[in-house]
Amino acid sequence: MKVMSFNVRNSGANDGMFAWPHRKDAAVTMLKQEQPDLIGMQEALPDQLQDLDAGLAGEYQRFSRGREADGSGEHSAIYVRRTAGKVLGDGHFWLSETPDVPGSKHWDHHCVRMANFVELEHERWGRYLFINTHLDHQSPLARLKGAELIGVFIQNSGSPAVLTGDMNADPTSEPVQVYSRYGLHDAGFPYANDSSTFHDFGRRRGAVIDYVFHTEHWQTNSCRII
Repeated sequence: MKVMSFNVRNSGANDGMFAWPHRKDAAVTMLKQEQPDLIGMQEALPDQLQDLDAGLAGEYQRFSRGREADGSGEHSAIYVRRTAGKVLGDGHFWLSETPDVPGSKHWDHHCVRMANFVELEHERWGRYLFINTHLDHQSPLARLKGAELIGVFIQNSGSPAVLTGDMNADPTSEPVQVYSRYGLHDAGFPYANDSSTFHDFGRRRGAVIDYVFHTEHWQTNSCRII
């Protein structure tokens, strides 16, 4: 199984030469070359999803919802390759004290945050759960509580699980350690070929804030940062 976490950087940002129209073709080309079975994206806005859907047409199914109450805003989108198994179901929940209430937020969240998931069945991998999220970028409490909510969800599912996301937290932080307490292994440590996942389009050395986790049902063979 090949899994990718990919923060596409929202198209509303004032990024000049790095704005989405200048890099959308490169993003699609990279995805088609890498051919991951599962992709967890963060920050994708509707115009970006439209471009990605067109570029990946026929190869992937997308499962996502805008994080705001009315369905607008950024998506933590999931793309599932057609050969990754039969989709048994999909859904989402908000990272709040009322996870079933669209657009809800608590714990000093700066933005509305949510998680998306897909349940699949594959002839070789069996039944499994794929989850994707984007934790808050300002509130440590929101990150911690969000991670705990996701950990409980995975534990209660009883399924082998893979989790991707921009956690906005380094590997030693409490939110990342929470995942470990719920039986999730960091696929990037010690396998990754670099120590930076956020780097401002290569303009500076950044931090490790993006992850792929999995339950004990799998073993990491390799991990790299493209």
